[in-house]
Amino acid sequence: DLDLEIEDKGAVITIDKLFTLQGHHRQLQQAFQNLISNALKYNHPGTPPVVNISYKKVNGKQAGLSIPAENHEKLFYKVLIHDNGIGFEQADAERIFNVFTRLHGLAEYRGTGIGLSIVRKVIENHNGYIWAESQPGQGSSFNILLPA
Repeated sequence: DLDLEIEDKGAVITIDKLFTLQGHHRQLQQAFQNLISNALKYNHPGTPPVVNISYKKVNGKQAGLSIPAENHEKLFYKVLIHDNGIGFEQADAERIFNVFTRLHGLAEYRGTGIGLSIVRKVIENHNGYIWAESQPGQGSSFNILLPA
């Protein structure tokens, strides 16, 4: 679905060999498409986007996120989607998942402000967690925990 945009921007996307997950195919497709689309959209002008997708298996305690104690020993796939884009202030990292939240004007970047709220809802529908880490000018990292 993103082939044309990837080609137009000269983007490089690297994907580790990933895992198999039971879930709602269309929802998961939409979530990952939204994340990759954002990584392609919010890039430095004149710099091709670079997106790396990797994962590791962790228990809840090792996740890097405060999760309920009953999930501390549960196994998760921790997916990391990292880009070399424009980034954002870490103070906005939770707010970006709110519906209709945009950090940039429509003149700068197109969009409705609902993509990341959909992503969070899909991940939560699959009993997972998502959080973002970023710094302006340093790209963004989206961390996703999905039950193994």
